[in-house]
Amino acid sequence: MLHYLPTNFSAREIASELYLSVNTVKTHQRHLYQKLGARSRTQAVEQARALGLLAPSLAGANTLLVAATLRAVRSGTEPNAAGHDSQRDRFDR
Repeated sequence: MLHYLPTNFSAREIASELYLSVNTVKTHQRHLYQKLGARSRTQAVEQARALGLLAPSLAGANTLLVAATLRAVRSGTEPNAAGHDSQRDRFDR
């Protein structure tokens, strides 16, 4: 669950990815925030990185590309160089 925090995935998207209910994801997130002493997702990510639980950010580029790639795999599109999903590039063509 922790490695999903730096992504732009919503709780609903994380739940879908992990085959969990949205409430279960939110409960896990809340517990992570408590354990990390954070009040927000951003604070939780910063604290997890400070503790070495998450890899340092590469100016957000790597996280965005991973998130875009995971979304693309689910939707059948291919992420472009900027990490955005391209609707023109379909895997099924």
